[in-house]
Amino acid sequence: MVAWRRIRTGTYCGTGKIIALIMALCVVGQYVKYMYRNDIPVVFLEKKRPNTLEDIKNILRVSKAIDKYFKNSVFSFSRKRVLDYSAPNYYSSPHQHLLKEKQIEFRYEHFRLVEPHFSNEADRKLFLNNSIYVKDLEAIPDIRLRGTVAVQENAVAYEKLDCGWENTLADYQGNGQIFFNGTLCPLLVPESNAFQHFIDGVLPKLMQVYDYVINSNVYFLIFEPRDTLIYDLYHKLGISRGRLVFYEDKPMKVKRMINTCIAPPIHPALWQSGREALGLSADMIVPMDQTLVVLIKRKNTHNGGRRMLNNDLVEKFIKNRYGNGGVRVFSGELNFNETASLFQRTRIIIGVHGGAMYNILFAPRQTSVIEIMPTQNDGQVEPPGLAHEIIWFQAHLLGQTYWRLPMLPEGITSDVRVDISRLEILLNKVDKDYNRNIL
Repeated sequence: MVAWRRIRTGTYCGTGKIIALIMALCVVGQYVKYMYRNDIPVVFLEKKRPNTLEDIKNILRVSKAIDKYFKNSVFSFSRKRVLDYSAPNYYSSPHQHLLKEKQIEFRYEHFRLVEPHFSNEADRKLFLNNSIYVKDLEAIPDIRLRGTVAVQENAVAYEKLDCGWENTLADYQGNGQIFFNGTLCPLLVPESNAFQHFIDGVLPKLMQVYDYVINSNVYFLIFEPRDTLIYDLYHKLGISRGRLVFYEDKPMKVKRMINTCIAPPIHPALWQSGREALGLSADMIVPMDQTLVVLIKRKNTHNGGRRMLNNDLVEKFIKNRYGNGGVRVFSGELNFNETASLFQRTRIIIGVHGGAMYNILFAPRQTSVIEIMPTQNDGQVEPPGLAHEIIWFQAHLLGQTYWRLPMLPEGITSDVRVDISRLEILLNKVDKDYNRNIL
């Protein structure tokens, strides 16, 4: 089996044409080390210049094949250190390569989460009193850093199959009540008909397989979107509505399936690839003195622990601090282009935990994300079942600075009343970092 590893957006390393790909990494300013481990070719991305004779020999050795390979114009690299997705012949080769190989595996680079930022040490200790967070800060095991893209003939797609990193390809053998006579990539992630779970569930898996399927005859099996913004996201990814097949609550037999379910639950390479594929800049697109502060204001949420009970008071405080012209209140009623335009200019995002906070995907890495979390005095988050880690994860994966402001939940809904004085102390720290960075 060939071992592959995702290095950066659109860049893969494996056998066959691996030499040209490795050299391409060097051309765009990355240094790599190529070696065999247990007779499997593996590529490692080096974040420093090669400083040994063996490292240099490895790079020189692969460079001899680059001219011959690139005469075929299969891959085209731009001068911006990313792949040129507009090259007309770029995608045909990866798709054909996948069909030939049948299965490609990825070994993702190790990374570790970092603690959130807090306004004081007491809030930090409260955070670390929660054993879930302590576990999150541990090293991520190798089994959660693997990925697989596999071609399966006469496979079955079914929502009850676990489309996650613990999945086994054997689960997809069986019979279905519906037959799809074509090539289908199932993206049946639970609750992914909602915007937020498209972002944290579908988009990373789609990025793993993206280069192999985007310019092809592959269709995508999905839950019919509840949020229309999902159609905008697919459109921005180059996937038309005509390539979307809605799941009909029955097992579906598929002539040819491209399975990307086995992917890391979280990884910077996949999330940053998603931001890039959507055409969003990782860096601020306006001068820092022209940036905005966005206050997330929830309206029609039906879940507890999402509302700011004194929202008007918080809004008044924020506008007094930063000026009316420097503050925008966001309630989630914008289309893709409007949302992207707003968040690409944002340096601070403030909101209570909830689906609207997922819009930090649209924001650049210079953004500070302030999440207000309903938290009991023992560090436990209310209400039970709240996905209280995901915005922290997402901000870290996107290179943003994440701040946590715990507030005691109130009533049976566990909503929060923000302590303005504590928010002010936190913002003083955020602004101090901002002022230091622009000097």
